[in-house]
Amino acid sequence: MVKSEDRSSFDAMDLSDDKEDVAAFNKILNNPELVTVFERHDWENVKDFYNELPEIADGKEYSFLLRLSPEKKANTAFASALLGILCLRNQDKSMKVTCNVIASDDGKNHFWCRTNNNY
Repeated sequence: MVKSEDRSSFDAMDLSDDKEDVAAFNKILNNPELVTVFERHDWENVKDFYNELPEIADGKEYSFLLRLSPEKKANTAFASALLGILCLRNQDKSMKVTCNVIASDDGKNHFWCRTNNNY
């Protein structure tokens, strides 16, 4: 649970599929100033890869990008689980995390973790 005195913060994007949300998602995914530090494709559950998530650096900003199948997209548990694991594993660090979620264009689940180039 994130408490008000925690030094971590996150912003969640709603799960709509409007063109602005897709454009914002793609802008982050294709931003040349960001690097992908972890990605996973065609997964079913967060537990399939959460042990492989990299350690978070203190003071960094991260973008979580999820492109979810219709069944998964209707449930915010996936983004919440990733953010919860991140906060639990990094309680001693200051971080900012944004989490963007859109519908998958191929019916499969995709996840990217991106940060700036000086990772």
